Amino acid sequence: MIRAGLPLAEAMRPARIDEVVGQSHLLGPGRPLRAALDARRPHSMIFWGPPGVGKTTLARLLAQAFDCRFVAISAVLAGVKEIREAVEVARVERESRGRGTIVFVDEVHRFNKAQQDAFLPHVEAGLFVFVGATTENPSFEVNNALLSRAAVYVLRRLEDEDLHRLVERACERHLGGLRVDADALALLVEAADGDGRRLLNALELAATAAGVLDVPEAGGGPDDADAAGEGGQAPDGDLFSAAAARGGSGEARRARRRDAAGSASAAASAADSPGAASGADVTGHASADVTGHASAEISADTEAA
Repeated sequence: MIRAGLPLAEAMRPARIDEVVGQSHLLGPGRPLRAALDARRPHSMIFWGPPGVGKTTLARLLAQAFDCRFVAISAVLAGVKEIREAVEVARVERESRGRGTIVFVDEVHRFNKAQQDAFLPHVEAGLFVFVGATTENPSFEVNNALLSRAAVYVLRRLEDEDLHRLVERACERHLGGLRVDADALALLVEAADGDGRRLLNALELAATAAGVLDVPEAGGGPDDADAAGEGGQAPDGDLFSAAAARGGSGEARRARRRDAAGSASAAASAADSPGAASGADVTGHASADVTGHASAEISADTEAA
């Protein structure tokens, strides 16, 4: 099961390159990153792709595979000071341990020209391997001088088959052998839209709503077991059987879904009015309810019928 407080998406980070789901155009036999791994020759690169496709994970795994020190910088929060600190770490690592360093810059497009230029002499001298990650087109957001020193690799949205594998792996490793029926799986995959993190977050919400994942009380004590079984999980480990056990009658569940739909509609209307909460807040609450609670109960109704 998942360690308390650790999101499912974080628990599911691959521990080895071979566990990465998707990106076979880069990691398959004879492909660029696989060739670099086989030759044990790291090089500077920029990962360009949408959220949730494994840019950060891949950078960490490359550092592990090449036995390099991994230094991560967020361009949202960092500046030249943090870049200088990373340079010093790389220098000490090379001089005292004879070990290389990978400096990973997340959201590299957020750095201005001067900040990006600060990497140039060190990348040129081979002090460290530069790995950037961006959701924006590097041709427009990254300096030409830095682009000329780094290969640009496009990371693609995960295919449906990749998302299916993620759900299966999450259920086996962290959700106690949970089973997800075909309709629920299709709903999760459609909602994820190729984003592995979004998929796992939705799966975690659905499992929590069904009682498969325990929700700690305010005092930190364990929840009491209910009629669904130990820790709220149905005896057969089925996500939607657990939802049915916890949800009461079909009519009661349908009434709650109507209330949830009304609340989501009201929230959306409120978002259009003056002084309303931000759209991100409305979207977050609505998606959590629809993907987590409602999808679990819809499938429970289908089974009950």
